[in-house]
This record gives sequence, structure tokens and C-alpha cells, in this order.
Amino acid sequence: DLLEVVNSLEDGHTIFLGAGTFELENEVSIAGVSGISLIGAGMGVTLLDFASMTIQGNGIFAVGDNFLISDLTVQNSKKDGIRIEDSDGVIMRRVEATWTNGPASENGAYGLYPVRVQNVIIEDSKASNASDAGIYVGQCTNALVRNNTANGNVAGLEIENTQYADVYGNLVEDNTG
Repeated sequence: DLLEVVNSLEDGHTIFLGAGTFELENEVSIAGVSGISLIGAGMGVTLLDFASMTIQGNGIFAVGDNFLISDLTVQNSKKDGIRIEDSDGVIMRRVEATWTNGPASENGAYGLYPVRVQNVIIEDSKASNASDAGIYVGQCTNALVRNNTANGNVAGLEIENTQYADVYGNLVEDNTG
């Protein structure tokens, strides 16, 4: 049902997900619309589990301005947990990306991954067990990364080719680098 809903989104829609585990075989793709909010009941309470995904895919993939994702956990995606590209005005708040088998090279590369985004906030979130970076902010402008936790990743938190990044209050431990 979730995949049907995201395929019929119009600008300004909000999707609320209740408590529980949602087992998904395909990535949740949101593109071509703006002002979308995807809101769960809380990290560890609303779980989007991609363990049965059979193709290389992200957990959540979004392209769209003024995108909010909050209060949910994405786990066991084949590629990146939450990947947002080519957007302006992105907020990732109280979200978690993890792989439940612990640190492993078979896990997806990035947990929280905004790339080529302007005006992005990542706050009060968690990323663990990614095979590359838990939190990766790349090729962005105006990034605020605060009060997050990254552990068990290869790189805990990485800011690369980004202008005007304010990064503080994060707990980054037990990563390779």
C-alpha cells in the first residue's frame, strides 16, 4: 500500500505511518513532487524493513524540494538507507538508518545520504552499520548536521565537497574512521 501511495503523490501531501514493521521488497521512491512529508510514529517504532529486497535499491529515494522525513527507521536496504538528491529544503529529523546484522561489507553503503542538496538539516538521527559512511553529506550547500549518532560504520560522519556546513553536537564512535 505504501508503494501505491507514493506513486500517486501530489505536491504538499503528507504520509503518516503508524507503529509497526513494514516489510518492503522495493525502494520507496518519491520524485517529481515537492512539499512532501513522510512521518512515522518514532525511530524504532515505525520500521521500514528491506531485508527481502531482491534488487540493488535504496530504502527511501527522494528527489523533490521541501521534503521532510521524520520519526522512522529504515533498515536492511541493499544500497543506501535514505538517499535524497538534487533537492532544496530537506529535513531529516529523528530518522534512523541501520543494518540489523551488525557491521558487514555486504551492508548498504550510506545510511543518511543527501547529495547535491541545498539547505539540508539532519538532526536527532542515527546511522549504524553502513559499509561506507553512516551520515554522508556530499556536494551540498548550507548543511546543518546536529545532535546525531553514528556508530559501527566505516566512516561515521562525512562532509565532502559541501559549502557552508555547520556540524555540531554529534556522537560519532566505534566507526572504522
